[in-house]
Amino acid sequence: MPPQIVSSIFDSRNGHRWIFWDLLACFFSLFLAMTVTPANTLTFVGLKVSISIVYAVLTTVVIRLCGVSVPGKDFSYSRLELFFATAIGTGVSFLCFQFLGSLCYYQFARTVTATILIFTFVSIFLPRLLAIEFMMVKAVKIALYPSGPNAEALQERLKEKTNFEVAAVLCDSRYSGELKDDGIINLQDNSKEDVIKQLKDRGVEMVVLCEIKDLPKKTEKVLMDLPLHGIDILSKGAFVENYFREISLNYANLHWMASHRSLPGNTAIFSAKRIFDILVAGIVFLLSLPLWPLIALAIRIDSKGKALFVQQRVGMYGKLFNVYKFRTMVDGAEKNGTHWTVESDARITKLGSFLRKTRLDELPQLINILKGNMSIVGPRPEAVKLARMYEAQIPYYHRRYLVPPGLTGWAQICYKYGASVEDSRRKLEYDLYYIRHLSLLFDIQIIIKTIPSIMKGSR
Repeated sequence: MPPQIVSSIFDSRNGHRWIFWDLLACFFSLFLAMTVTPANTLTFVGLKVSISIVYAVLTTVVIRLCGVSVPGKDFSYSRLELFFATAIGTGVSFLCFQFLGSLCYYQFARTVTATILIFTFVSIFLPRLLAIEFMMVKAVKIALYPSGPNAEALQERLKEKTNFEVAAVLCDSRYSGELKDDGIINLQDNSKEDVIKQLKDRGVEMVVLCEIKDLPKKTEKVLMDLPLHGIDILSKGAFVENYFREISLNYANLHWMASHRSLPGNTAIFSAKRIFDILVAGIVFLLSLPLWPLIALAIRIDSKGKALFVQQRVGMYGKLFNVYKFRTMVDGAEKNGTHWTVESDARITKLGSFLRKTRLDELPQLINILKGNMSIVGPRPEAVKLARMYEAQIPYYHRRYLVPPGLTGWAQICYKYGASVEDSRRKLEYDLYYIRHLSLLFDIQIIIKTIPSIMKGSR
């Protein structure tokens, strides 16, 4: 199937077509399953239609809560993550639907249930997979203003974000003398109409402003009028935040921080997070409890020393607490102080390497979550010595303390395991994004994205 056809069918900036598709797909998944499955006991067509409508609305809402939305330039799930998100969303929505059915004293037969789940999963997952395969091939063309170090730095970052292509660079009198490239559009020498025509000819959809201070009047007028001609404009900081889903420390200042609420979320969000943490941590704690003595015994056999590792970490509002983990290093590995853990670290035992890859070493942190020291999702708690060093060397590092530290987090799944101040600086940019956009739905999406990360054995 040609990419243009797939794109025209599925591409939609506002997502209305995808909502319509999901409603239609879920409706027919249930309706057809009840029609073609012999075990079904419902025969009245009107009742089937009514039940199918309820199921379609419920499933469409739940899969979006799990982050299964509109594939496009800002779609954040990989193929594997999309698979898990769709599977979880489909399963949760059907459980809710079954619960509603039980209130009416009706339950689906197993064959009907299996058919509904398969039909729903395929109809939601497959079209998005096709959309990702075909639509992501065509990069979104953008233009940068002006040339210079900030634009060059962004171009380097865009090499790792294949959904964007720099099709032009806008300049004015301050930069035109340095430029000798066909992709350059001089804002001073061209009229507004010529600039817009050149951008349209190059297929530019967005202009990213790498500098926004002291703009020449003509430049400012041209840039301000671009949205009237269907070309979006964003500052570099907003572009990085929206599409890389991080907050650049180069653009973070008091003005930037004050453009949003200083305190993350609100009382309701923290209350919802706490209820969610207790429910999830309590269930996982009970399910994993039989493994604890086995892991502890294996650690004692593998190397001498205690099975449980206890260390003081920095928590919410800078308060110190003791974090619990299964020991993965040789006994006394940090007797000379806390150090970064590096790849192939000699201090890590053979069993410890396995525990770290599978995250089983972090099971005791469920106790920290139940006690309220930690959350399921949040910035990773740092050892006191390292935290104090980061606070002194990295700007805005203390803002991590506005939320409780977490077992997993946005920085952990978006960036490699940190082993330097620069790594911690980069991870902070993801943590700041998480804090700025704190929500229970974001937490659910992070948990879903953590599953493939655990399967790959990454930290």
